[in-house]
Amino acid sequence: MQQSLTLGGGTGRRAGSLLVGIGMVTASVMTIRHFFAANYPESIYEGSFCDISAFFNCDSSAYSALAEVWGVPLGFFGLFVGMLVVLGALFPSVEFERSNKTIALVNGAGVVFLALFSTAYLGSLCLICSGYWITSLLSLGLFWKYGVDADQPGFIAKWFRASPKYLAVFAVLLVFGAYGARQYHEAKQDAQSGGVAARIVEQYYNLPEVEYTCQEAPIVQIADAISASRPGARAGSLCRRTAPLSRPPRVSSRWSPRIALSTWST
Repeated sequence: MQQSLTLGGGTGRRAGSLLVGIGMVTASVMTIRHFFAANYPESIYEGSFCDISAFFNCDSSAYSALAEVWGVPLGFFGLFVGMLVVLGALFPSVEFERSNKTIALVNGAGVVFLALFSTAYLGSLCLICSGYWITSLLSLGLFWKYGVDADQPGFIAKWFRASPKYLAVFAVLLVFGAYGARQYHEAKQDAQSGGVAARIVEQYYNLPEVEYTCQEAPIVQIADAISASRPGARAGSLCRRTAPLSRPPRVSSRWSPRIALSTWST
């Protein structure tokens, strides 16, 4: 019988893979929450519970250049891989396990790189990230020791026999999920910068002043009427006569929405 981590060989190995996958998911969710809490605080940010010292510090990772990829928080990719490990344990098949085994190897190389980047370049270690790194390496160890194709000769035959069909499905799900995560990230950025209200105010103050006659801009006449009807209103009009009284009155104004609004608020 072929060796397998999730098929046969008792429930212990399968349960172990399931628990490790749940650990990966949990650590990833905590990483994503910390990323948004650090970069987009809803109040005065007091730091994370894992900000123990200058070295054991999660904020450095949340602010680093590798905290996101194309606008997608890095923790989302860890969450996706963790979910694949969980699903592979719950709904096992040879193709699923082979695909997860290949992904586990790529993921393991990625977490080793991130650990080196964090400690050597950032000079800090994120404890939440470390939880994901440890569970990822545990998952890789399980696939290495008990995974399918362990008896195959050669490195490629052992690790790179993933099902193209499964990988295609995973890729589609990853793209859609990453798109949603990016949209949420952009919404957070938009909310922090003031959102639509801030853009409207900015556009308003950038409006050019345009020459209009009162006949061409009835809103100016309305503004005059409202202004004149208010107690203590200043005399005068937004319109300025530019033609002799013997001719039909034609008045013009250096008018802009800012002037009209300031008159109404007077």
